[in-house]
Amino acid sequence: MSIDALKSMTLVQGQGWGDIPILVGGGFTRMQTSPSFDNIFKMIDSNRADLFPRSIIEPYGELSSRCNLDDSYVCTDKNMLVDDNLLVVYKLPMFYFVSPKRQDLIDLLNKAFTNNYDGFLEFFNNHPLVKDSLQKMEGRQVFRIEQNESLSSATSSLPDKYWLSL
Repeated sequence: MSIDALKSMTLVQGQGWGDIPILVGGGFTRMQTSPSFDNIFKMIDSNRADLFPRSIIEPYGELSSRCNLDDSYVCTDKNMLVDDNLLVVYKLPMFYFVSPKRQDLIDLLNKAFTNNYDGFLEFFNNHPLVKDSLQKMEGRQVFRIEQNESLSSATSSLPDKYWLSL
């Protein structure tokens, strides 16, 4: 599938989610939103949307709790599946937010993170859910959204080692 064909499909996201401006900025302009997480799956099942982009660790569990899956992660009782051929990649960080009045806590967290990042990464990458998800990423056609105007300049300038690489 070409990126243009993918961009011509209708995506659905949760109302107000941070992914929306990234996806729209990346050319995915056919966007629908829903305030209800459960309604998103109903929209996919009833063909009111084509795609529901999820992080690599999310869709398998979410789908298995909503339908009966075969070995290829295709629902046998609903109109949904996890596509194992495509992967859209963009930067979307997760942060701890700390009061600026707690410089002691900021310093402690920054020091712990910096000093123990390699150990954290080893733990993270070997967690069963993450390890399984990383294996499921192999062999997919990858589309990258490089431009992300949602990120501050400070976030954009974080070293590459802190971002997932394929």
